[in-house]
Amino acid sequence: MACEANRAGSFENAAVLLEHLTGIRITAKLADRRGYTHARNKVFVSDGATHLRTLRERCFPDAAFILDWSHATGHLHQDALAALGPGPDAEAWFERQKDRLWTGHLDRFFADLEALAQRRGPPPKKAAPSDPRRILATDLEYFKTNRPGLDYPTFRKRGWPIGSSIIESTVKQVSKRVKGTEKLWSLPGVEQTLQVVTHLIADDGAWTRFWEAHPLTSAA
Repeated sequence: MACEANRAGSFENAAVLLEHLTGIRITAKLADRRGYTHARNKVFVSDGATHLRTLRERCFPDAAFILDWSHATGHLHQDALAALGPGPDAEAWFERQKDRLWTGHLDRFFADLEALAQRRGPPPKKAAPSDPRRILATDLEYFKTNRPGLDYPTFRKRGWPIGSSIIESTVKQVSKRVKGTEKLWSLPGVEQTLQVVTHLIADDGAWTRFWEAHPLTSAA
């Protein structure tokens, strides 16, 4: 399925970027310009992070939420290793739970994940992020919070994407330009470069429209 994508980037903090991308200032210019308001299917694919959930709830409340499959299975594999350690037992447990996620058997999935966390016990208040008990407790809450985005059988049946690879690819494209050795930036300089890069790699003609609105004047 071919699609055209807008891209936007900024070194502003998350709150300012939220305004810039969606809510107040340019929703009509980005989302609505692409026909979002009248779209039959609206989906929001993300890794389930808190700031992205805020973005979705505030600006795209009518979009179906999909938890990125690779992030979901990544957390799940982390849980298997935290509870069982490296080895065939962990891999077997991971494959069973991944299959339950894929086929939509969520009640059994959550029951097994809770049992695994209970086996390890609750994390102490000062437990490090790498403590297996902390990992399991955190990921159990992560999956519970993002449960609406776990209905993968329905998403696949409707032909919706279950991965955010197009976003990850864009991040790599932009990072390649602004990160690396011998690249030292002022904040205004890198902000302007981000705008150039995101306009240039957009599929919707943003680069052309920008220059049509800002014609170069010839020197006398």
